[in-house]
Amino acid sequence: GRDDIILVGAGNSKIGMDAIKSGEANALTWQDPEITGGLNMKVAVDWMNHLGNSYYVHPVEIITIENVENFLPASW
Repeated sequence: GRDDIILVGAGNSKIGMDAIKSGEANALTWQDPEITGGLNMKVAVDWMNHLGNSYYVHPVEIITIENVENFLPASW
C-alpha cells in the first residue's frame, strides 16, 4: 500500500508491460536488440583487429503507462 516506492525494471517483456498496464509497475527500460547485438559484434571484431574505437550504445527508452501501447506486441 506504499506510494513512495517507484518500481522500474531493466529490460522489457510481455509480463513487464502487462504490469505497467495494470499499475503494478511504473516503468521499464527498452533498447533495440538488433542494434545492441550488432554493436557487441563490432566491438569484438575491432578488438581482434587491434582497433581502438569509442562506441555509443543506442539510447535507452523508458516505457511508462503513457507509451506502453507503442511497444506492443512484446518481443517475448
